[in-house]
Amino acid sequence: MITATPISAEAQIRQMSDEFSAAVRARDLDRMLAPYAKDAVIFDAAPAKLSIGLEQFRKHWQDFFDMLRGPIGHETRDMTVIADRDLAVAHLLSHTSGTQRNGAPLEMWLRLSLVFRKVDGQWLVTHEHSSVPF
Repeated sequence: MITATPISAEAQIRQMSDEFSAAVRARDLDRMLAPYAKDAVIFDAAPAKLSIGLEQFRKHWQDFFDMLRGPIGHETRDMTVIADRDLAVAHLLSHTSGTQRNGAPLEMWLRLSLVFRKVDGQWLVTHEHSSVPF
């Protein structure tokens, strides 16, 4: 008898990060926001603001997509995940690239800290904090 081995919390969260990057490249807001809790608290770096709940965060991303033309690049690096039962924390670097509507290139690195809570067997982002290295 073959039994399935459960995917570790770290593997699930890394997979979520990969899916988020793919969704950014596809400009798919619904897919991007799917792993976020409805009442997630998000401290965004650019522009510096606090979003409580997904509607403000959705608007921020839509505004970001609207200022770009053509393909968007998005990747993450150096991710560390620490998980225990129903709580996990991750930190990573995020790189986004593209071309602004005025033709100027955009290259942006962010530092991200994420807090996840496992709800009904699914990991959800409940807190995000991003900052810009300078």
